[in-house]
Amino acid sequence: MRENLYKTFQNPCGRQPLRADFPAMTEPTGQAEKLVAIIKAELEKKGVTWDKAGRINIAFPQKDRELFPHRRRNRGLHQAHLTKKELEMYAPHIEWALAEGLLETRDLDRRGNQSSLHALTGQQAYRFDPSLQIDHFPFAESGSTEDHYFIVVDHTSEQGTTLANLINWITVNGGTVLAAAADNDSLTQRRTGNDWPLEKPLRAEFSDAAANTGRLAELASAFALSAEQDNWKYKMRYGRPTPNNCLDAFDTALHRLGLSVQALTDRECVRLIQSIGEPDHKNHQSFLNLMLDLRRAEKHQPRQP
Repeated sequence: MRENLYKTFQNPCGRQPLRADFPAMTEPTGQAEKLVAIIKAELEKKGVTWDKAGRINIAFPQKDRELFPHRRRNRGLHQAHLTKKELEMYAPHIEWALAEGLLETRDLDRRGNQSSLHALTGQQAYRFDPSLQIDHFPFAESGSTEDHYFIVVDHTSEQGTTLANLINWITVNGGTVLAAAADNDSLTQRRTGNDWPLEKPLRAEFSDAAANTGRLAELASAFALSAEQDNWKYKMRYGRPTPNNCLDAFDTALHRLGLSVQALTDRECVRLIQSIGEPDHKNHQSFLNLMLDLRRAEKHQPRQP
C-alpha cells in the first residue's frame, strides 16, 4: 500500500495528566469479564453502547527491531496476544485489533534503570510501520473519521511511565484510551486526597486531588525535609525550603521537560518519595541533587520531530 495512505503521527514534546477517573486493572490474564465491564463503563460515559462499539484496538510497548535488533523478546506482545484471545472469546462481536505496527524508537531501558531521574527525563518517541500491521487498523489511515478506541496492556509496569507515555501518544494523535491493564498496579491513581499533614496547606493548584495522584502533599514534605539538610545551598538557588516552594520549584523544572506534577503517575510519586526520603534506597539522592540533575537533563533533552 502506498505510504500516503497513512497519517503523519506527532511525537508530543510532553505528557498530559491521566484523567481523574482513568481505570487501570491488575492481573488481566483470565479476567476478560472484568476488563470488558471496565471498557463498557468507559464507553457508556461517551454515549456509546456496547453493541455499537465496533472496533477496539489493543496497544502495547514494542521496540523498533530495525533500530534495536538485540531486543528480541517482547513480553508486552505476548500479553497483548493473550488479552486479545481472551477478549475475542468473551466478546466475539467486537473487532479486537492489535496495534502491531506501533513502535518505540528510543531504547530507554526502563527495566534496567528504574530511578526517578530516568523516568522523569527519558522521553519516548514512536513511529508506525505499516508492513508490521496485520489487523485492520484505521487509526493509522489518512482520512479516517471514525472514533478510535484503545486499551493499552503490558506484562508488568513498575512506575507506569511507559504506559503513561503510550497513552499520551495515542491521545495526542486522536485516539481514546479506555483503560490500561498490566500484571501489577502502577497507573491506578490514589484519589484519596492530599491528606498528608502539613503545617501550611499546599496552594490550590497543587491541592486538588482530582487533578493529581493525591500524593503531592507527601511528596512536597519529602522534598522539604531533604532540602532543609542542604539549607544554605538550597536557599542560594531556590529560596526557603518550604513544602510549597519545593513543589513549585520541582514543577517548574518538570515543565521545562514537558511534564508537570499533575502528570506524574502514582508510582512515580512513590518512587520519588522513597528515593528522596530513604537514605538506604538504592537510587537515593537529595532533593537538591535531583533538581540539579533535572537542570542538566534539560540541556540534553532530545528534540522531537
